[in-house]
Amino acid sequence: MELKYSVVSSNSNPEYLDFWPYVAKAWKNLIELEPVLLYIDKDSPPEWVYDHGKVLYFQSIEEWDIVQQSQCIRFWAAKVLDAPFIISDMDMLPISKEYYVGGVSDLGVNGIASYSSDIIKYRWYRTNPQYPMCYLAGDPKSFIDLLDLKDDSHFSFLRRLKNMNIRYGTDQKFFYNQTLRKQKDYIKHMERGWIEEKYATGRLDKAIWPKPGYNPMEYIDCHLPRPYSNNKNICDDLFNKLNII
Repeated sequence: MELKYSVVSSNSNPEYLDFWPYVAKAWKNLIELEPVLLYIDKDSPPEWVYDHGKVLYFQSIEEWDIVQQSQCIRFWAAKVLDAPFIISDMDMLPISKEYYVGGVSDLGVNGIASYSSDIIKYRWYRTNPQYPMCYLAGDPKSFIDLLDLKDDSHFSFLRRLKNMNIRYGTDQKFFYNQTLRKQKDYIKHMERGWIEEKYATGRLDKAIWPKPGYNPMEYIDCHLPRPYSNNKNICDDLFNKLNII
């Protein structure tokens, strides 16, 4: 399988939206995928977001938490995109093209890869089973089949998830529950590896930032410190090292 798009989402919250220019450029320049932002809120996005990649606006529903909607709307990418894609978070910066492209290289035309399936073997995830959205990749048809995306609009899809009353982490738990219901054999389970059950191996992590002089190309990805406005110096240093600023 050959990926074409990278999918992230956000509402108007600058804690996440401010990363869009840099995350979009990283996906485009470093990984060579077309960045797509699924923006959801009661009002349309600011004009500047359209300067950095493909932006699709979805009006939010009033009766559900906007954070939950922002997370779950990423699944709707399967209904609006025409080729395989990978789902990520707005505060996750991709670095290693080999890692992302290689994860689906052995899949056929159809299939889904869960890049961090091994997290569910650890203590917290054993009692709260779910698959991290960073990263899920596959073709639109496989996502539609697995997640029963028969909804006639994103409004009905979001209300369907809300009515499940899963609460926090609806996107990740919904995906996990669907894998149990469907028992699909086309899901490829990958092992990222974890340090202390919470830090992904090969990740430049905001909680354990390296000393100055580090080489970002030695990492797979980066969990960026939020918000950007309060962490501009260390973020810009990284962005300059990767030539995405």
